[in-house]
Amino acid sequence: MERKGIIAAGNMLVDHVHQIRQWPERGWLVEIVHSERATGGAPLNVLLTLAKMHAGLPLQAVGLIGEDNDGD
Repeated sequence: MERKGIIAAGNMLVDHVHQIRQWPERGWLVEIVHSERATGGAPLNVLLTLAKMHAGLPLQAVGLIGEDNDGD
């Protein structure tokens, strides 16, 4: 039986990216001017890169969905 493709398993995350105007001094607060969520985690980054390279291989991700706000 010949196998083809790549399966990536591991921590697949949601990155919370916040843009600020300046780096705060220690103990100070800073205004967040823009926020966004993006996919992250090593397995997903590998698969996304392979997909962009048009590797011609079937790609699969294996992971679990967490029981938190991002997993809902």
